Amino acid sequence: MVSLFLTVGCSQLPLFGRPVSVMNDKERAPEMAAGVRKGSVMDAQALKDGKNIAVIPFTAGVGITADNALDKIALMIVKGLSDAIADGGGEREFLVLTAENIQEADFVVQGRIDSMKVPSRMRRWVLLEGRKSLGVSGKMINAKTGEAVLVFNDDIQTVEKSESHNELGYRIGKNIGLFILSAANKI
Repeated sequence: MVSLFLTVGCSQLPLFGRPVSVMNDKERAPEMAAGVRKGSVMDAQALKDGKNIAVIPFTAGVGITADNALDKIALMIVKGLSDAIADGGGEREFLVLTAENIQEADFVVQGRIDSMKVPSRMRRWVLLEGRKSLGVSGKMINAKTGEAVLVFNDDIQTVEKSESHNELGYRIGKNIGLFILSAANKI
């Protein structure tokens, strides 16, 4: 009787529930294949007219501890975004500015890190899985008017157990850069 309860009763616990489906960058929905999970263009004309982008490192969101590790993740987001823009693609070309020429910016990308999760030890030991995740939200604003040009949200999970939050930050940065490029090329 006890074994029947443990078999049936414990199978309903989240620990032994159904496996969670994990979407990586290649499995995303077709309409957002090149870019972030959710995003929209607020001012298409400004996006069409501008060229220079300044990227402010993302800050800690609600419930996220601001520390050196978060600073490194924020810098990896900037690096990923810069690399995606530099690789280009399509008709539109953008230039990511450095601190020396930031006053020439047409756009400023800013955001915050909303979630940064590490699986519990129990989940890693019992289920032999340990997926880290990282979530961000942000916007690209017109530097002259302060109005939002586009807004975005993205969250990803590790594909391999050895991936770090820094690597997730780089991937999210690339996703944001691809979103900017794809939005500009659709106009």
